[in-house]
Amino acid sequence: MDNKNSTKQVLLSVIGIAILVVAVVGVSFAFFTYSKTGEKNNVLTAGSIFFDFSEGSEIKLINQFPISDEAGKALSDDNGKNGVLTFDVKGYDGSKKGIDYTVYAIKGEIPTKDKITELGETTYEETDRLKDQDIKFYLTAESKNGTSGVTSSSPNGIDNKFSSPQKVNNNNKQLTDETTDDNAVVLATGKITAETKENEQTDTYKFRMWISDDVVVINNDMSNEDKKTLEIDKDNATNKSVYTQEDFAKKFYSVKIKVVAKTSVTQ
Repeated sequence: MDNKNSTKQVLLSVIGIAILVVAVVGVSFAFFTYSKTGEKNNVLTAGSIFFDFSEGSEIKLINQFPISDEAGKALSDDNGKNGVLTFDVKGYDGSKKGIDYTVYAIKGEIPTKDKITELGETTYEETDRLKDQDIKFYLTAESKNGTSGVTSSSPNGIDNKFSSPQKVNNNNKQLTDETTDDNAVVLATGKITAETKENEQTDTYKFRMWISDDVVVINNDMSNEDKKTLEIDKDNATNKSVYTQEDFAKKFYSVKIKVVAKTSVTQ
């Protein structure tokens, strides 16, 4: 009996080893891999692209009062007060996809005496900023196509949002530090379609701003009755502002132009 049992144990052990060997061999084949490096170079190079935004003289209007749209549109570079901000948006895209860009008006800094000497001893706080509804923007645009220098009063690819004078809070957009279509003032959108440096595209803009003639300033020389009427308007006004002469003299407004660009997703 013992011999038989021993024989069975040996046989089972052999079978067990055989199974184990098979299992090990199976695992060995399961981890078998093959690797070889190809000889072909698959190359992708970055496209030739250029984009730039440059500004001319800043707008610096001191001691301003409300004016009409006609007077605002007539503000010019050569009137000695730098009433127009001229800026260029230019570039080209060798990928032939084009460059979409957006021109924003964003909140400018509080003016300081070292920047505007004409202000004398005046100092400003953020609370002294005029309301968006007090200010009007006007933008003109022309496109210079490549080296030809050809200009157009209605340039292709430019959507000028302020081609006629409008208040800053046009379409309920407020002047903010952000630059998204949802919450900031968009002045214009455009597209650079030039494909080479030799044919570089330049879009030139002229930007003007002024105090709307809707704004009412209570003059100290007015009669008490007129002053009282205007004070009532001041308390009830929703779409126009009424200021006393003293309060108005402390006000300012400042704007910066910002351009955001990206490769176009449409041809």
